[in-house]
Amino acid sequence: MMNAHNPNRSLIDIFCLSLTGLLLVYSTIAVYGLFALESTHATELAAGLLRIALGLLALGGLLRWGWLAEPLERHVATMGETFEADFANLSAKTRIRSIVLVTMLSLLLELVLIRWLASMFPVYSFYKNFTMLACFLGLGAGYAVAERQPCAPAIVLPMLALFVGVITLLRYDTGAAYLIFSVGWLSTFDLPVYFLLGASFIVCACICYPVGQLCGKLLHSSPSLNAYSFNLAGSILGVIALFVMSLYWLPPVIWFAVTGAIMLLVVLPRDKFLPVGIASFCVLLAILAWPVQPETQRIYSPYQLLERTAKADGLMQILSGGSYYQKVYNFADSKRGHESDADRFVRAYYEFPYNFRKNPERVAIVGAGSGNDAATALRMGAAHVDAIEIDPAIAFLGTKYHPERPYDDPRVNLSINDARNFFRTANQQYDLTWASSCRRFSGTCRVPASRWRSGCCMTIREPPHSSSRKGRPWRCRMRTPSRPSASPMSRIISRNPIRSPPFRPTTGRSSTWSSAPIPSPT
Repeated sequence: MMNAHNPNRSLIDIFCLSLTGLLLVYSTIAVYGLFALESTHATELAAGLLRIALGLLALGGLLRWGWLAEPLERHVATMGETFEADFANLSAKTRIRSIVLVTMLSLLLELVLIRWLASMFPVYSFYKNFTMLACFLGLGAGYAVAERQPCAPAIVLPMLALFVGVITLLRYDTGAAYLIFSVGWLSTFDLPVYFLLGASFIVCACICYPVGQLCGKLLHSSPSLNAYSFNLAGSILGVIALFVMSLYWLPPVIWFAVTGAIMLLVVLPRDKFLPVGIASFCVLLAILAWPVQPETQRIYSPYQLLERTAKADGLMQILSGGSYYQKVYNFADSKRGHESDADRFVRAYYEFPYNFRKNPERVAIVGAGSGNDAATALRMGAAHVDAIEIDPAIAFLGTKYHPERPYDDPRVNLSINDARNFFRTANQQYDLTWASSCRRFSGTCRVPASRWRSGCCMTIREPPHSSSRKGRPWRCRMRTPSRPSASPMSRIISRNPIRSPPFRPTTGRSSTWSSAPIPSPT
């Protein structure tokens, strides 16, 4: 299968082998899903058979690779020869411009792959450096062999379109996003997850390899100092491009559209394989723009993918990368006494801090989310609430869809800011500081990241006339024991929580700590 005289052919062989492995995982999940169904309908059976056929087709192509070897090797060799001939005729001015744009392309492609994969499966969010290292490997290997091997950048867009299509199938097809983590005994050792990470690592490296090779050729063709300056300028432009797209919450179809447009307009404008690139670019955009879940609103905030869905009672529920993140509750006073047992349990959880401090004058809520904590503070008599939330998209959803409209209340000051920066610059003292225990605070509460609201940290300033504390601040960190880890990966996560330093009392005096378990809503 490997051919020492055509490294680009070897690159495609490795790419196809890894992609075939992902398709086989997809088909295995389809088989498992068919057997797990209690009753099989004709539509579900037909869809399951199509998924299985896709995997068998990929496996058959791999086993009969010799049938495709000769035409594939011929086309890949032609790609390299065509590009090398065009590259030799480039003027010095065009090469300088290309250094900037191709460097921008390499960095933008790396950042887009990191962010997009993290929004598809939660495991990529835990291991963002995994995708980054894969891109580094591909780009670095391309730089290393730039002068010794022919470059074929025309294969980048077809490989990218195939990879995005397969990952999209694994993420959004019926049950695949969940079954990949729960296929019988395999999930006990996280084998499907490790295979997903390993195969995507190889594929990302293969996609970035030709881009690094092209960038290396351009850098070697110009004076070193000038080339480095243009390389730095292109890197800055790539960071700015993704920053602007993230700032305006643009979806992945725009990220990949910008990346593909640079490839088509700068790298392949005179290439005879330009039609292949255009066709692959159109397929890529069609996959990304396809409404896979029309009932779900997707918002790509600067930090994560948020998916707005509805609970059974019609109120908003927010997912992050397909996993549960937040719920909205309506605990207005008019609802008190008419709630289910589950809702009364959750109400008691939210109102728990106010048992220590009645009618607080000033309250700070860290990680205010979609507004449940701010609404509770208002109901419990707070005169002023500072709600600190780092993700503007979550705050937007809370402002628009929370039934109690806490962020529209004049007593609430919504601050889109990092909590540490807020308290570093704020010149206020608070009667109660409530660190809402979203996943971002799971390290402080020492619970697994998968347990969303399983602990909290609060600071209460007792009134001056209190005889027990004499006006000094009192802090309480509440913990809920974590459940036993179900797999090696979850044990790794629970043993290495992301720690954040506790907040210091606003008065500067020493504080007393106490620990007490509290219930957490599921």
